[in-house]
Amino acid sequence: MQELYNFIIENWILSTLFLTVLGILIFSFVSQKSSISPTEAVNLLNKMGDKLLIIDLRPIDAFKNGHIINAVNLSVNNLENSLDSYSKFKQTPVLIYCDSGMVSSSKSAIFKKKGFIDFRILRGGLDSWKQENLPTEQKK
Repeated sequence: MQELYNFIIENWILSTLFLTVLGILIFSFVSQKSSISPTEAVNLLNKMGDKLLIIDLRPIDAFKNGHIINAVNLSVNNLENSLDSYSKFKQTPVLIYCDSGMVSSSKSAIFKKKGFIDFRILRGGLDSWKQENLPTEQKK
């Protein structure tokens, strides 16, 4: 044990890098748990139908130019207040997405804080959805 302690002290930069990489890997593994691929999202949509709430976190202009069918657009800036209107979905699956998956991943803590138990993040966001040639709709 003393040798390990000495190694860590003598190689503190290497030890710090190792712990940082380990932390990133653990965080990545934990965050992947709630993310699903576009194919998995389609399966969830087919299974749940109208009971699935699909939330688009992109700006309204992007939403109007194309979004997943039956999605609702919620402003990221006012997400906490906007989610109060959807409290009946706290017990059912909710699919959230943005353009690339980064915003929806970073805002997932708000869903947890508001009591949403079963929310999923579309891995890769709408970009991955379109890459799979899955349907979108436009609002005028």
